[in-house]
Amino acid sequence: METETHKCSERGCPFPQMDGEELCAYHVQMFALDEPLDFDDRPILQTDVDDRPILQAVLSRELTTVGHRFFWRQNYKIWDSEGRCTSCGGPRDQHTKTCSSCRAELNGLMKRLKDKRYNAGKCIRCGGLMERRAKKNCFSCRALLNRLAKRSRVAKDSAGKCLRCGGPRDKNTRYCSSCLEGQRHRAHRRISAGFCRRCRNLRDRGRKTICSACASKIKSQLQSTFNSRKNAGLCICGRTRDRKDRKSCSACRCRCRLKTRRKYRNRRKSGLCTTCGGVRDRHGKLRCSKCSKYTSERWKRHRQRRKGLPPEAARKGVRRATV
Repeated sequence: METETHKCSERGCPFPQMDGEELCAYHVQMFALDEPLDFDDRPILQTDVDDRPILQAVLSRELTTVGHRFFWRQNYKIWDSEGRCTSCGGPRDQHTKTCSSCRAELNGLMKRLKDKRYNAGKCIRCGGLMERRAKKNCFSCRALLNRLAKRSRVAKDSAGKCLRCGGPRDKNTRYCSSCLEGQRHRAHRRISAGFCRRCRNLRDRGRKTICSACASKIKSQLQSTFNSRKNAGLCICGRTRDRKDRKSCSACRCRCRLKTRRKYRNRRKSGLCTTCGGVRDRHGKLRCSKCSKYTSERWKRHRQRRKGLPPEAARKGVRRATV
């Protein structure tokens, strides 16, 4: 049975207590000896952070942690109010609270910490246990990150900025050109590796680039969007309809006609069925037998509707009664 371990009673110390003591080994020897203990001569101390300056600053109460990030306690508010780097006090080179050198140092420290937690099978954000090894964060951290990402996307979209980097977006898109190029590169890399380009899980639909779970999710989202726009009297693209008897605008209808004609020409040139793209099983015909039967039945119902039959009777193939 594992015994519960407590941290050192000194404020800000991340190390565990010694047996029978309220302090860790470092503080016990520091208070017992006149000269301080060397930082490298403490093999029994264990912590996630393996950076010597950071640990020394934590032990000497010069650092504090806020949201898994380290800040200098005394100078943070002063330097932040003066518009200086909150880590070293130097000038800021970008629209952030730290300079580029401090950000690089902090990013390197956090990268080593995340790699160590990931190799140990822990959440890279909070260090807790993982429910699924394929993920990098636990369930609570994933829920929190999803809420923050959704809030950020809504704010950027309302301001007319790129949803990923916050820069100016391109025309007719919600992303900038650099972010779009990065998305295409990542999707191509996932597809070539055999993963779904959306969720990075293994593909289970043959040559399709997305898995069945993502396909069903996208289908339900598109259907809900289509129904909401249809009830609002809009086109499927969100524009206003130019004709009340149509479900789409003139631009979408023109684009659909061009796409259908291009598909028809390519299939006819390749010797395939012009309707489904399959192999033709009838000599001298442009459609296969299955598509030809379906098209003839469809035209038959259409002619019966034109004669005045109700939709139910026309679907069953009942002829119009003669008086």
